[in-house]
Amino acid sequence: MKIRIAIVDDHEIIIEGLKVILNKFGDFKVVLTAQNGDEIFDKLAINNNVDIILLDMNMPGMSGIDLLIKLLNTYSEIKILVLTIHPFDKFAQRTFFAGAHGYLCKDTALEYLHIAIREVVKGNLYFPELLDHDYLDDWEN
Repeated sequence: MKIRIAIVDDHEIIIEGLKVILNKFGDFKVVLTAQNGDEIFDKLAINNNVDIILLDMNMPGMSGIDLLIKLLNTYSEIKILVLTIHPFDKFAQRTFFAGAHGYLCKDTALEYLHIAIREVVKGNLYFPELLDHDYLDDWEN
């Protein structure tokens, strides 16, 4: 069974590139795309048969964190992997504490994107740098 993916990003070229890349993996299928928070909620209201959302943090409309929280509150069964240009140390902690299931920068190697999606869908968290660099300890202090 293929992992059903939604992509939420305000750049069409990113969405189209990710669709090509993810569909090539063979075990993924992009089933939904949106360019902002309102659009993803409109589309999920019609079809929420999605396993994971790849969510950009910087889009028009509501903030990425607010969108993340609203998605989690509305569709708790869908996993969310943040995929953003923002460096790990800028947003990862905030997304973790907001409830995201994983965090990747867009400059990450494709193999890590594949690994992250599979891990998050299995129910694991994917914040490798957060754990490797004790960011959680710094955040709590």
